[in-house]
Amino acid sequence: MALFCTPPANDRDGAAHIVQVAVGKEHGLFLTDEGQVYSWGTSSSTDKQMAQLGRSAQGLQAQEPAKVGDKLRDKLVVQIACGAEHCMVLTKEGELFVWGNNTAGQLGVGWTPTKGVKRDKEQTAVSRPRQVTIKENMPVRSISCAPESSACVLENGEVYIWGAISHFMFNEGSRYGPGENICVPVRVRGTPPHDFKDRKLVADQVAVCRDQLACTIAPSSLEDHLQNYITSLRRRSAQLIALTRAPDRGMMGSTGSGVHPADRLNIPKSAVQHLNEEFVEEIRKLEREINEKDSDRKQLESELKSIARGVTICDQQEQALNDDASALEIKRNELTGDANAARRALDSQLNDNRHFKESNKTMKLQLLKQREEKELKLLALMQKLSDLKQQKGEFDARTRLLDNLQRGQLGNASGTSSDDVLTVVDGKRMELEATHPQVLSGAGQFCGMREVIGISNHALHDIYGALREVSSTSGGVDNLAIEEVLESNFKLRKEVNGLIEDALKEACNMIEKKDGFFEEACNKKAQKDNPLNRNQGGDRGGNSLFGGFFGGFG
Repeated sequence: MALFCTPPANDRDGAAHIVQVAVGKEHGLFLTDEGQVYSWGTSSSTDKQMAQLGRSAQGLQAQEPAKVGDKLRDKLVVQIACGAEHCMVLTKEGELFVWGNNTAGQLGVGWTPTKGVKRDKEQTAVSRPRQVTIKENMPVRSISCAPESSACVLENGEVYIWGAISHFMFNEGSRYGPGENICVPVRVRGTPPHDFKDRKLVADQVAVCRDQLACTIAPSSLEDHLQNYITSLRRRSAQLIALTRAPDRGMMGSTGSGVHPADRLNIPKSAVQHLNEEFVEEIRKLEREINEKDSDRKQLESELKSIARGVTICDQQEQALNDDASALEIKRNELTGDANAARRALDSQLNDNRHFKESNKTMKLQLLKQREEKELKLLALMQKLSDLKQQKGEFDARTRLLDNLQRGQLGNASGTSSDDVLTVVDGKRMELEATHPQVLSGAGQFCGMREVIGISNHALHDIYGALREVSSTSGGVDNLAIEEVLESNFKLRKEVNGLIEDALKEACNMIEKKDGFFEEACNKKAQKDNPLNRNQGGDRGGNSLFGGFFGGFG
């Protein structure tokens, strides 16, 4: 039997890369990146050897990989597994398909073994992919096969087994419940719950053998599972960056200097302890706020449910009133001309019905308005709650950072020495201090405050671009927290520079206004003291006087 690395060259579907492979006793499967399954192996005249391929093939045709079609033709497969003479595949939608030998019930297609009763051909072997339904079509997370056993994990974390392993794990069938046997999926009962940091963990991946199985655990929420995966990738990326930047550094570092990390940064231990106490107090404050907001959230959700019930009742009352009005209208139309009293009674009832409708409509509008207000409050509350949790996470990271700093274990978790970490941190801290306008103004010859602020902003921009050197030193959680602290310090320094720029602009505007006032005053005084201006004024006055005199005389 040969193992092919790619699909046959004459395959026009164009499947390019193999992403999974599984083998059985005399057959094998591989999965392509397009979600297509190919099988190959030995096929003879026996039913079980023909069935294990999931397709029709004889002789040399069976030994070349070919696509398994039928019910899998339009499916996107994400996982494959092989037993000794049977196969299982899992689709993207969580559907489970099986085929192959079924003499031990390893396919889980659901026949009941009876002593002395011979099984038919379809019960001993399935030659084409057949779907197995478990617990009302609940999606499947993962699958696994042993020689004559099968297992899977559902989306909710429940583990199901069938085949030989089911016989052994359920005490040779003596612990089966009603309708349970080795030929149908049976849930493994008594699995202990797992909770870690307020997260519910459930079974994720499963591996099965003849009489035992093992499972990995993962968060039940897909968002939490992806967040853990993203965090892990970030840590690995930081470690790889550290290795590429320092290839000659050993994996296991040591401080060697005998100096406490806090002393290397010239930070008094009392100050570190005081800062730690402030962080702990802030964390407690945030926890209280989170609990209060969470209580408010539950209260709002309860009120929204009550409002929803009220709206439903109003809708039901509206429907009932409409039915009553229709019935009254029919009765009124059936009355003859002499039944005035009955007609007046029906008119009164119809009038009351209209009043009830208006009242019910008003109540419904009030409830809808209340629901809109509550939903807006709930949205704002959820945003606030998310912000508080994020702040608490930042303070938790800084508290752990200070604790490791006090114990001298900063950076040791990933094998990098504390000296290496603190050297980078101390350098970034000194660079930030050097960008302060007050420090810059006394360190060089500048034309003015505007030039000092410009140089400070430019230096801050360069430092911010190099902050990633901190996390890349060892990639630990402590270094990520240090990077966040330095980034917060950077943002505060930017705000300080912005405030100084605003004050500088305001001062310049005031000076310009005052200069204009003094310049105008000086110009008026100069014109008044100029003798030429006085003579010109007298001539103009004399000319006017003589002109008026001659004009009057003429």
